[in-house]
Amino acid sequence: MSATSMVRNVYTRDLVEWDDKWNLIPVIAEKVPSLENGLMKLLPGNKLQVTYKLRKGLKWSDGEPITADDVIFTYKAIMNDDLKVPTRDTEVKIESITAPDKYTVVIIFKEPYVLADQGFDYYIIPKHALEPLLAKGAKAFMEAEFSRKPVGNGPYLVKEWVPGSHIILEPNPNYNIGSKPKLKKVIFKFISDTNTLMANMVSGAIDAVTPVGLQFDQGVALEKQAKDVSVDFTSALVWEHIDFNLDDPILKDKRVRQALTYAIDREAISQALFEGKQKVAHSWLPPKHYAYNSKVKVYNYDEAKARALLAEAGWKPGPDGILVNDKGERLSLTIGTTAGNKVREQVEQIIQSYYKKIGVELKIENQTAKVFFGETTPKRKFQMAMYAWVNSPSTVGESLWTARNIPNDGNGWTGQNRAGWNNAENEKLYAEIPVTMDKKKRIALLQREQELWAEELPAIPLYYRVDISAVRKGLQNWRPTGMLHPITWNIEKWSWSE
Repeated sequence: MSATSMVRNVYTRDLVEWDDKWNLIPVIAEKVPSLENGLMKLLPGNKLQVTYKLRKGLKWSDGEPITADDVIFTYKAIMNDDLKVPTRDTEVKIESITAPDKYTVVIIFKEPYVLADQGFDYYIIPKHALEPLLAKGAKAFMEAEFSRKPVGNGPYLVKEWVPGSHIILEPNPNYNIGSKPKLKKVIFKFISDTNTLMANMVSGAIDAVTPVGLQFDQGVALEKQAKDVSVDFTSALVWEHIDFNLDDPILKDKRVRQALTYAIDREAISQALFEGKQKVAHSWLPPKHYAYNSKVKVYNYDEAKARALLAEAGWKPGPDGILVNDKGERLSLTIGTTAGNKVREQVEQIIQSYYKKIGVELKIENQTAKVFFGETTPKRKFQMAMYAWVNSPSTVGESLWTARNIPNDGNGWTGQNRAGWNNAENEKLYAEIPVTMDKKKRIALLQREQELWAEELPAIPLYYRVDISAVRKGLQNWRPTGMLHPITWNIEKWSWSE
């Protein structure tokens, strides 16, 4: 998903977006709606009205105007059940959406919603290009040429897309949201192995690596090896973790989950692999988030406590040193992540050795990113899965930790609560968090949610990542964001110095 956003932001832009200073800025919209500027209003019946005024004269890459009809069509497409989008956290809260005129969109939310100023969960799409396709059905929509050669509104347009190899982009002659793009051509190359990626940067075969690419140690090495390359280590909102599958007979016991977390010396991992620069996580929210709770339960390395919890849960030493339960079943677990990701594979091996010390067998079964993110994690075909979620400065976690966001066959395997956590108090908290406009009250609710999360532990929080990107010296305006919004947010301003 992170890689997708890097490319997508080059050829399409949204109503509002984040900049590198974590400010929400208007793009297609004239202003970011707020209670202060009157574009956001609380209505009788505990409803919220949000108005977007669109910039006039903006065009899609094929020359057609961008209007309120595109915004309304986007909403209808997201809500089309046949398309099975991953999440609709914003859209399901909408009661109505209308266009009083060609450049005004009025959205009525069923109740107050703290993220209502950020548009939809997805980019705006062109009605004139996609409505005919959608009328033919979801299959035709998803398989259309548009998927490989989209009509966008960003500074560049897709000239060529060879799956698994590269995407070539050239300036969009109809782009008029901001300054005209300065680079005559941009080529994205897909290099799935991080070592190969680094070698390409050192040799000069590529000019930049997005934050999706290099691992920490490779960034450090690259900084030393390539004198004509600048490496950025940007504090980020990316949370590396291991999801437990809470439907698993072994892992549904909270004591086992806590034991497996106590058994890992995460601080030692941080020091050994990241020189302590990627800090150990204790919550799913990072310290830079406005509602971070620094007082949650902490699972510092404690082998004795891990053993005691497992014993309390009914696990005792077996004949080969691996713990067994009363049925004679071994405490054997499987972990998976993205194959070829050097750091994640190292972390797995370290955890495997820690678990062996307490009598837990850990098997490692990694997969390509396509399989891991396309099939295994969305359909919850795992016991333990290591990967990252990319947050935003305004994240409230509703899509991650609510019961309705547990992927299942009934909802088409949509939703991001892949651990399958379903907790009554947590559900009550999330009935309030997204609708509490008072920031102080919302902070208190989110901090209680983190306390509950840290006790229940549906996932092992590993560390908060730094975004590592690299750029050949001379490329101007390379400005990493350290957040969900990609480094390509200002690509039209990139240029080579003379």
